[in-house]
Amino acid sequence: YRSRGCETHLLFYTISGCGFLRGEDGTVTKAEPGDLHICPPGVRHDYGTWPESRWGFHWIHFHARPSWTEWLRLAPSPGIAGLGHASVRSAEAHKRIVRALGDIHRDTTMDTVWRNELAMNNIERLLLLVGETTGAGTHPMDPRIQAVLERIATSPADDHSVPRLARSISLSPSRFAHLFKTETGRTPQRFVSEVRLREAATLVAMTTMPIADVATAVGYASAFHFSSAFRARHGVSPRTYRAGRARPITADA
Repeated sequence: YRSRGCETHLLFYTISGCGFLRGEDGTVTKAEPGDLHICPPGVRHDYGTWPESRWGFHWIHFHARPSWTEWLRLAPSPGIAGLGHASVRSAEAHKRIVRALGDIHRDTTMDTVWRNELAMNNIERLLLLVGETTGAGTHPMDPRIQAVLERIATSPADDHSVPRLARSISLSPSRFAHLFKTETGRTPQRFVSEVRLREAATLVAMTTMPIADVATAVGYASAFHFSSAFRARHGVSPRTYRAGRARPITADA
């Protein structure tokens, strides 16, 4: 049982048999062929094989890109707060999703500096396939929060404190923080950190910019604080990540 949830999004896609996901209050939901479930970061949960059954499924841990926020807004799964669900019933869509999942697994095991970007590209394709087939992720986001997301994503190094962001859309800090969490499933501070560390990962992997300069470029005043946050997010130091040994996405079937 994950009493604190995960640091990442966790996706399940059931291929065969039957499994279950269980919330912190003991509520259980079945996972049957064609069912896709996504646990956002911090959602307390447990999962396993349904009694007297077998469960064939794919799973992926991933850090969502800011641009995916709306696509991840799946219908709530009954009884488990925070758990999103979509049901794929088209045989052709099922084949395409399974193929995308296989590509993601292949990408994460490749020994190349591009493996993470390739995997993220295929996760994006997977989410679009699910949305196209089921209509998941099409609920419109509050335009004020959408504007804030774009502001953070385009200028990650700016001052994105809750009071400043709230003022930008004429809301009180408390109202803004509540609306942001409702619309995105994350606190404003967490979202800002995710954007900064994702941009940092790109700069570390794709440029020769000194680590201290990367820290400054994404909004960290302290290189030490940046390195600690980077390690907590990606599992390795910026220098190790640059060397091509990081694996921030995991997937399996």
